[in-house]
Amino acid sequence: MWNGRIVSHAQKDDQVITEAALNVMLLDAVIRSSESQNASHARHVESAAGHLSQFTHSTTKKKKSPNALKHRINPSFSEPMKSTVEAMIYIPGTSSDGSTSDDSDSCKLWCGMASGKVKIFDGRTWMQEAEFCDAKDRVCCLMSVGTGSVWAGSFDTNIYIIDVDTYTANKKICDHSDFVSDMTVTANKTVAYTCSLDGEIMIWNTITLEKMQDSIKLPECRSLTSIKWKDGKLWCCTKEAIRVIDPSTGDELKRAVYMDEKKFPVQFDCFLTYEDKLWVGCTGSNNGKLLIFNEETLEVIDTLRVSCRGISKLVAVENRIWAGSKQGKIHLFNTKTCRREEKVLEAHEDAIRSMCMAANQYILTGSGSKDGKVAMWKADFDNT
Repeated sequence: MWNGRIVSHAQKDDQVITEAALNVMLLDAVIRSSESQNASHARHVESAAGHLSQFTHSTTKKKKSPNALKHRINPSFSEPMKSTVEAMIYIPGTSSDGSTSDDSDSCKLWCGMASGKVKIFDGRTWMQEAEFCDAKDRVCCLMSVGTGSVWAGSFDTNIYIIDVDTYTANKKICDHSDFVSDMTVTANKTVAYTCSLDGEIMIWNTITLEKMQDSIKLPECRSLTSIKWKDGKLWCCTKEAIRVIDPSTGDELKRAVYMDEKKFPVQFDCFLTYEDKLWVGCTGSNNGKLLIFNEETLEVIDTLRVSCRGISKLVAVENRIWAGSKQGKIHLFNTKTCRREEKVLEAHEDAIRSMCMAANQYILTGSGSKDGKVAMWKADFDNT
């Protein structure tokens, strides 16, 4: 138990203490059962207990978490197996005057899991409050639409419209024929765009859930992984390019591509637009790359090599780009200097699969199934 407390404090993970208590109960049961001469482990009870002891002395030697780390959450704590945190959104609460507030009791963190479940956590205590279990495959994207619903896109090709009060889905969209990969919504929340891996984009009225026009089909699309609506245009990320689409006509307006030194295309994994620049996270032949384009002309401004297998997620906060890697690290870059890597944070034991911002002061990262946890980081930790 004491070792569990030490690990819990070092890793900012309160659930480790509960795991330690359960481990002690297991060891106690093994020792008590060995008192029977017929028990198969009666002669080797010390060895059996040693193998089952999860929190040995060596466990406490794990690296202490960086000061930027605020807290850890384990969405798979009550599950028999760890599951990848595929998507996350933080929804602020509503104050008495109807405005949004991060100090409200109703702020929530939603986590879409590879198990097909959606886990909902209290945004102040970070304890699980509810879960949604209708999806038959991984939930890979989440989107808040207004104040009443969350859309959950799944690899079962459906989109579930979840009521934020009852956590049930009385409606769902079943029109996609391939895995639903991402969703985005206009600034006024009246029009939503959903896409699938085969390059099909559908446009929806968020109130009536009716299609507003024919679907857009990206030609020669190898894999459409993410989309974002900005200033009346759709920014679409495929494995080989970032395409800018006119949503009213489906016409491609411009495209960003990049070839490495050997004239091979690098794999685009994620992107964001920030301060008139397009930042793209890539998987190169030998290491990860962070490409910086002029947002208007899509000309390459800079290329940053990152010591990792690839960049999987990007978030921008003030003058920093938080780049989550496929090795579980976070690489921080200054948006003004671009070329300077400010810091590297040891985040997870598996790839970072999801990122979002919470309460305008925290960055949340979700990891692959080997780790399966959510880490909460202080967005501005210079003074910590």
